[in-house]
Amino acid sequence: MLIDSHLIRRALPVTLLLPFLMYGSTQVLFAQGTEEFIVSFREGANAASRATAVRNAGAALGFNFHRVNAAAVRVPNAKALAALQNDPSVLAVIPNRSVFAYQVNENVKGESAKGKPGGGGGGAAQVIPAGVVRVGVPTGTSNGSGVGVAVLDTGVDLVHADLVGTVDAFNSFGSPSCQDDQGHGTHVAGIIAARDNSVDVVGVAPGAQIYCVKVLDSAGSGSDANVMAGLEWVLDHHMSSVPNIKVVNMSLGRPGSVDDNPALHDLMTSLKTAGITVVVATMHAPGVPLPWPRPHPRTRTGGVQDPSWL
Repeated sequence: MLIDSHLIRRALPVTLLLPFLMYGSTQVLFAQGTEEFIVSFREGANAASRATAVRNAGAALGFNFHRVNAAAVRVPNAKALAALQNDPSVLAVIPNRSVFAYQVNENVKGESAKGKPGGGGGGAAQVIPAGVVRVGVPTGTSNGSGVGVAVLDTGVDLVHADLVGTVDAFNSFGSPSCQDDQGHGTHVAGIIAARDNSVDVVGVAPGAQIYCVKVLDSAGSGSDANVMAGLEWVLDHHMSSVPNIKVVNMSLGRPGSVDDNPALHDLMTSLKTAGITVVVATMHAPGVPLPWPRPHPRTRTGGVQDPSWL
């Protein structure tokens, strides 16, 4: 995954500190499945009325979003689904689609790279990965210093020496920790901001501040609802962070289109309005495109770094 270092390095430096907050701690968290939906409500339906509508339909409430008029819902049967669809306050009921992470190891084509920041390294001395050389080795005046980057992924290895200082920000699965239990997020965070020290690798912006936002589980998968919860967290906290969050990275995707989840589309638009750059994956390997969120007009895209694939 190629991270546009220039976006990170050009983003504005700012101030303040980020507390850990998980809104809706009393919500019902549920596993992914074919009975999960995102329910969009009509204008005027507040959080309480949305919860009542879901309960009256015989469904279970997951995330009750507050920046978009929508909720994540688990529907147990066709009767409950019909009740939701026929509720006059409901605008649309759409599938809560699965999203996934996939990262190709730039050292071994076809291998999933996970666990170590940025790929490569692991020896006695720090190395500069070929991808970092390709986009430009960071300098004292171009290293991402003062820029917050929210990594929406499987989490980050919070004790790794190359990622020291990562903010343990938000876990959409209900755990109090954003610790990586799969490895993909650690790899991505290392590409972005592995520290310039004496171990492993250096990232394209080693001075940037990583905010860990866990939206993918130990299998590297999640759902639209998890991503939406992560994006709401960013919107809630980007200005109260030191440094401010100016970049969101999502090295994930799913089949579908940019407009098949209007509530998610609206959150992406809100990020743009807030001045936050969203960097997403275009293609992780030859012939493996990620249809969403790659074509979204509110995103910047990056792709694989192996020149033999270009």
